[in-house]
Amino acid sequence: PPPPPAPPTPAPPTPPPSPQPNKPHIVFVLTDDQDALLNGYDPTTGVKHMAHLDSRVRKNGLLFTSYYLAYPLCSPSRSAILTGRFPHNTNFTTNDKLNSSFFHPTQETHTVNTWLQAAGYETMLCGKYLNGYHGSKGHWATYIPPGWTDWFGFQTVDFFGTQVNMNGNSTKFPETAYQTDIIANLSIAWLRYAHDRSKPMFMMLTPHAPHEPYTPAPRHLGTLSGLVQPDDPAFNMPDALQKLLPGNLGRLPNVSSTTMNGIYERRAESLLAVDEMIGGVLDELAAQDALGNTYFFFSCDNGYHLGQHRMPPGKREIFEHDINVPLIVMGPRIVPGTVAHGMAQNIDLPLTWAALAGVTPPPGTPPIDGKSLFSVLFDGAQGVRNYSLQEGYQSCEAGHGEGGACGHIIPPAGVAWDDRFAEVPPHGVTWPAAGRDYSGLRLKTKVFPDAMYVEYTDGGRAFFNSSVDPWQTHNLYTLLPPLVKTELAGMLAAVVDCSGMTCP
Repeated sequence: PPPPPAPPTPAPPTPPPSPQPNKPHIVFVLTDDQDALLNGYDPTTGVKHMAHLDSRVRKNGLLFTSYYLAYPLCSPSRSAILTGRFPHNTNFTTNDKLNSSFFHPTQETHTVNTWLQAAGYETMLCGKYLNGYHGSKGHWATYIPPGWTDWFGFQTVDFFGTQVNMNGNSTKFPETAYQTDIIANLSIAWLRYAHDRSKPMFMMLTPHAPHEPYTPAPRHLGTLSGLVQPDDPAFNMPDALQKLLPGNLGRLPNVSSTTMNGIYERRAESLLAVDEMIGGVLDELAAQDALGNTYFFFSCDNGYHLGQHRMPPGKREIFEHDINVPLIVMGPRIVPGTVAHGMAQNIDLPLTWAALAGVTPPPGTPPIDGKSLFSVLFDGAQGVRNYSLQEGYQSCEAGHGEGGACGHIIPPAGVAWDDRFAEVPPHGVTWPAAGRDYSGLRLKTKVFPDAMYVEYTDGGRAFFNSSVDPWQTHNLYTLLPPLVKTELAGMLAAVVDCSGMTCP
């Protein structure tokens, strides 16, 4: 499509500031597939390629360097963020389980936005929600999940000409309209004209960038030409180290560095529009004199790998590139420019937002596995756990997941399908992985100060000493003493099916 101009600012000008509600506003920006190690942040050099996020949020807020996802795949991760529950408890373990997991219509009545709305918050979502809500026909053409005061949920995730459910009206935007700009303009317009400023708000903005097909706004295409991935010992690992990895991982061929660098460049360029969106929302909140009463959260649903451990582009694995993503929080009483190195997880966000809002999950809410990060935000605590449970259901190790080298899913006769970047299978195709492919622990304990332990369902095992091998290139499991192996297996067995207070 022809390059559109820079995203217009909705007119007329912002009305004069009005008195702020007693409870704080909460704004949550959630990108898609933005890992911490590559397209993320660095505690010393700042957020790469995102100037507004770096100078206005990170430098005025708190950066979590050890924020981990329970399982790095879109819908399982997003449902964990909304409910505070592990995928093994929501049963939303693959992107095609919206209905079979009973997330829709049962579990979505217990999401954090329903708690906040019941407590008087105006709640608004604009962007991608969960896989399975896509579609502009039948039930999904007008459906709005419970707990949203205003709903601008994507019915397609096309980067141009996106179809959006505008409060029950299915609307297709022009082919010249870039997806992230649509979110920016709708969110600023909502803040100006629709939001009741006498009420607190929970605003969730969810751009699809930098997800494949790695599509920058036309104004940004080529602006980072020549950008390459940072040096990474896990990229195209030597045969001797690759063969130490379990299962299919140990047999993967090298990937093309030229191809991976091209993808990295386009991913970074696609984040430039997200950064402009962040800047526009911050400007609008400041113009309304609301920024001082707002907690601004930035994070991502999944990490991403681009040739690390020889894996083709994708996520779903237990390695750091996939499970460690940005989390930055700015708001009242948060000390600017601080860093928390202790552990947090995406299941912690609902109780954190509830604590900020002074809200208690209502009776009947299923057991919540996460914890509130309130003590980290305000009391100087570094984290809320010293190890995290990691789980996976479509692992490259088992021959599943993204990329031909991770195993190709064979569709039924007559179904044409290229699954290299598939997230939801087409009609008539089912994923081959019905149960878990792996369970593991990301450890930061006294005995294991910085380590990763993983058990694959087919018998594979891995242990990485991340204190000396942060890229997780050397599987040390066979070198561990038997007593250490037994201890690690016991720790994992104690929490692998945890629920509520029994979770780490």
